[in-house]
Amino acid sequence: MGRAINETKEELFEEVKDVPYELPEGWRWVKLEDIVEINPESVNPVKDFSEETFTYIDISSVENYTGRITNPKIIVAKKAPSRARRLIKHRDILLSTVRPYLMAHAFVSSEYENQVCSTGFAVLRVKNEKQIYPKYLWFSLFSEALLRQYERLMMGASYPALNNNQVRALVIPLPFKDGEPDFEKQKQIVERIEALFKEIGKTIELRQKAIEETKNLFESVLDRIFREAEKDKENWKWVRLGSIGRIFSGTSAPQDKKYFNEGKCPFIRVSDLGKYGKTTDLKECRDYINDLAVKEKKLVKAREGTIIFPKSGAAILTNNRGILGVDAYVVSHLACLEVHNDFDNHFVFYMLCNLDFSKIINNSSYPSLTLKEIKEIRIPIPFKDGSPDLKVQRQIAEYLDNLANKIKQLEKLQKVQLEKFGQLKESILNKAFRGKIL
Repeated sequence: MGRAINETKEELFEEVKDVPYELPEGWRWVKLEDIVEINPESVNPVKDFSEETFTYIDISSVENYTGRITNPKIIVAKKAPSRARRLIKHRDILLSTVRPYLMAHAFVSSEYENQVCSTGFAVLRVKNEKQIYPKYLWFSLFSEALLRQYERLMMGASYPALNNNQVRALVIPLPFKDGEPDFEKQKQIVERIEALFKEIGKTIELRQKAIEETKNLFESVLDRIFREAEKDKENWKWVRLGSIGRIFSGTSAPQDKKYFNEGKCPFIRVSDLGKYGKTTDLKECRDYINDLAVKEKKLVKAREGTIIFPKSGAAILTNNRGILGVDAYVVSHLACLEVHNDFDNHFVFYMLCNLDFSKIINNSSYPSLTLKEIKEIRIPIPFKDGSPDLKVQRQIAEYLDNLANKIKQLEKLQKVQLEKFGQLKESILNKAFRGKIL
């Protein structure tokens, strides 16, 4: 368990020879075993919790790179998994020993007092909180110093996990004063890190708010079109999809590998659409089939510009919609709508995006729509002089296209910014644990 905290300074903080990098004056490398208890308390939920439930934190419960506990599980004690064996307390630190370089390391807040975590974590409990600030230790686990050690220890390993001896040997950089760990400086460093991270978080929230506001505008425009159509019966009509275009479905997916060898023809599955949710330019797919598949399986081709959406299975409830950006063959679980010349396919696509198919299906246990039922679905269409007004359709579609593109651009910018903010956080941590943040 390491040496007791009240032993002499020389015995307690032995010299660490193999260090990740040189530290400034007044700092030292210390081993985890010198400052923490590792896995101090075990538990058997079946025996110790009787018929009660408990909160269980496994690796999937902790977000990579941030350590946020986002998905803890409520477990009935008698059904506890075999890995539910570590009792945790407030201010414990959970070091993910499985793929530690993904940094799913958590700080235990008071709400998880006396709950349980997986044996996939090493529970670190500070021996003396007057010398070691728990949050300082937690932040150090995300730093360059620890990442270097994780990667070195994982090199050549058949299974990417740390054992208890490796955890004990991990070293962290620690500020000292008068031969003792400088608790106040540790606390100041943590406060500085948290303040900087808070500012980054505010910026991320503002960018996310801009995306949400644009999405809300997009949805409000669609709602307004539907409301206008219901009121303005002179200029708008609710038209059956069967009157708007040709409706058909794809065919069962080929199973034999021979049908995919050197394939060049896109074969669109429900999962390909699901990757994008809603898109007006679906081109990429997982599988490409060859001429043999087309010939032997009599596959159905949908032309570029065809609208597709799920018609069977749980995917219906996603309300995903797409417009093909290329000619493609389509799986049987997708419905296809090839609009007539009097209608704009982007306009029709957006009108379909505003329909919730969960309100149309009859069997919720296995949701499905027949082609006959799909043909009877109605959407609002602007009319002029008794005919569909293609000009107005295109004007509305162009406006919605612009809004949709703006959302994509904002989301793309957000992704780039998140990557930059992630790098900025790394930089802050690396400076902090090199003694350069204060």
